[in-house]
Amino acid sequence: MREISRSLMALLLAFAVLLPFSTGGTVAAQDADPDASVRFLHASPDAPEVDVLVDGLVVAEGLSFGISTEFAPLTDGEHQVQVVPAGEDAAAAVLDETIDVDSDHAYTVAVANRLNELELVTIESNIESLSDSSQSRVRVVNLSPDSGEMDMFQTGGDQWFDNTDFLEVSDHRDVDSGPYNLEFRPNESDQVSVAIEGVEIGSGQEYTFVLLGLTENASLTVLPLSVTVSASCNDTLGLESQDDAACIRVTHAAAGTEAVDVYFEDSLIAEAVESGNFVDFQALPSDDEDSTVKFVSTGGSPDDPIAETSFDPSGGSAYDVILGGSADDLKAVHLEVDLSPLPESQSRVRLIHLAPDTEHVDVVLTDGEDLFNDIGFDEATDNIVFDAGTYDVQVRQAGGNEVYLRVESLEIESGLAYTLLAYGSADDGSFAVLVLSAPVSVRTGDVADMTAEGTSMAEQGEAGAIEAGTPEPVASAQPD
Repeated sequence: MREISRSLMALLLAFAVLLPFSTGGTVAAQDADPDASVRFLHASPDAPEVDVLVDGLVVAEGLSFGISTEFAPLTDGEHQVQVVPAGEDAAAAVLDETIDVDSDHAYTVAVANRLNELELVTIESNIESLSDSSQSRVRVVNLSPDSGEMDMFQTGGDQWFDNTDFLEVSDHRDVDSGPYNLEFRPNESDQVSVAIEGVEIGSGQEYTFVLLGLTENASLTVLPLSVTVSASCNDTLGLESQDDAACIRVTHAAAGTEAVDVYFEDSLIAEAVESGNFVDFQALPSDDEDSTVKFVSTGGSPDDPIAETSFDPSGGSAYDVILGGSADDLKAVHLEVDLSPLPESQSRVRLIHLAPDTEHVDVVLTDGEDLFNDIGFDEATDNIVFDAGTYDVQVRQAGGNEVYLRVESLEIESGLAYTLLAYGSADDGSFAVLVLSAPVSVRTGDVADMTAEGTSMAEQGEAGAIEAGTPEPVASAQPD
């Protein structure tokens, strides 16, 4: 597949909204959504190769009929899209339209219809989580100008979709993963217009079967496009548990305090966790009532916690539960971890300030932009979206030049959700940043693997996969 230009992959460096921990121990940070994910499809059967420009920037070159780009991020809001003959500039645009996209949504934008009637068709995907993670959802989009209303059947079996006309998008249908033979027929006809054999439908995807070409010259074909959908935290993190279990990671970030045992209700889930350490995600039961996480002096009784927090963990969601503060003012807090899919080559990052005797801080790129501003103790930032790369980051006195900590090679890998925990003391030199990471799905899209009778299918592409990552500590913090 052709790839959208990385000119759209600019680093998002908006100031974060700061909200304090609530008295109930919930970190009240509002997440900043990632960009939309957008791919472009050449679906005009008689148009030559085209280039696509977004807001004046070339994002796809030499796109030919039946070819889709990879997904790439695009900021939410309205954008000018121009389609020009390959190699021409914007002045030669044969299409000049505006699309409107929302953050954290996925779209296929098709150059459709015949050459003398070209139009831009924006098709939004349903990337919400599936009720059964072993299934996928499928639908049909008819972009064949002369096919009329079409039905889709499983060969020798049930009808999947009925009456999908030109430029229409069917409803979705959830199906089990596995290989399928499928066929398209004119509405209420037994004649097969195009058959596709051995379509491998995986799990956790949305599949869009795009009908392309013309019946008049027997070029009718089907392009099956897929996109990852949101998954439960258990699937994303590779935990062996039911989808309705919650995923909880515990961290000891109270500098200079004793090691702790951690209890979820009355069950011991972590033992002898020392300051600056964490225990990675584990699947724990969720229900409709609050659950209590207790931090207890090692070897002590859960009836005598040194700090605790209660919340109602939602099934399939991930949470950080953190012991912060100091020996004189311990706090147990919890915060949901956003593991929803991201555009390729991006990650999300947030910061929690847990150094009780350190003044408000700024976090900046060395010789660069501010990332987070004026963060006080007990404050958590929004998530911001980074391009993958290596960054030189400084934690400074808010509004001043005093540097509390410099991380010269903070590596941000794609497909991860990072939580940076600032803890310790600037006064005694123990101030440090603990970097926790968790894998998220990458918003990938493919042409499904299949065989179509009498057609030449578009170039195939391999979906990128992100392996479950190990949280990466800084300043000598290690997982327990």
